[in-house]
Amino acid sequence: MTDVDRSRIEEKLAFIAGQVSDLCDLARQRDERSFTADPWVVRGAKYALQTSIEAMIDTAYHLAAKAFRYAPDDARDAIDRLVKEGVLPPRWARRLGTWSDFATGSCTGMIASTTSGSINS
Repeated sequence: MTDVDRSRIEEKLAFIAGQVSDLCDLARQRDERSFTADPWVVRGAKYALQTSIEAMIDTAYHLAAKAFRYAPDDARDAIDRLVKEGVLPPRWARRLGTWSDFATGSCTGMIASTTSGSINS
């Protein structure tokens, strides 16, 4: 792992942790009705979620390339490589792959469900 940029990884993980913390605070402060009633809150939450997922994808690509000398075809492939190499537990592969689909816009059903008025979809 000599080519891995540890500061880059630490920065991305700190960013993700901060965004998740903010989203959890928001979820504790509002019930579903008040959350979905405010379009700026919904937009802010979506942005925080998407930028966190993008940071996760960037981290997965970086680790796959630098630590394992592997050029993934896409974000899901990068995540699968990290599972194969033992960096991530296998049970995370499906969930993280779904999140990467959300961030890249290829999971249109997931995106549509976030605009349907239910934050639990």
